[in-house]
Amino acid sequence: MDGSQTSSTSNAPPPFLTKTYDMVDDPATDSIVSWSPGNNSFIVWNPPEFARDLLPKYFKHNNFSSFVRQLNTYVSSMAVLCWDNIFFQVIGKL
Repeated sequence: MDGSQTSSTSNAPPPFLTKTYDMVDDPATDSIVSWSPGNNSFIVWNPPEFARDLLPKYFKHNNFSSFVRQLNTYVSSMAVLCWDNIFFQVIGKL
């Protein structure tokens, strides 16, 4: 492996963000989680269904609070995160 392969890997987004992006970007999940009207954040419309049906497909758990906690590791105080001009936002309560 040469240095160019290592540097391109280090510039990749964390797996958590990649999985979250894939989950939100899937049109089949729009009734549960979807991009905001501006396509620069996402909204969890149905947190219980999100936890029960979607989280286990992408992560090793079905805990909405754990998902938000993980999301918060990328931001300081709110469940909002910007990566590559995309804002990840969680709205809703269990």
